[in-house]
Amino acid sequence: QLGVDKTYQGQGVGMSMLRFALGTALAASRQIGGLGVVLHPLDDGLRAFYARFGFEDLQGDPQGAMIVRFRDLEASGF
Repeated sequence: QLGVDKTYQGQGVGMSMLRFALGTALAASRQIGGLGVVLHPLDDGLRAFYARFGFEDLQGDPQGAMIVRFRDLEASGF
């Protein structure tokens, strides 16, 4: 779970943390395999934030999860 103190929101801290987390997960997937990263955004603002990184709604999940597939991250040049 990622979070940024309100004092630092809007300064790119969350974006940097997410880039680091996705890069780490992608590197691990190259070694051990994996499909992607799944998360549960707390609100519509976070849903829009994650969508900017290629996350999509996970169809059929009643909890509103989102997923970004490793193949899509690699195709985007991540």
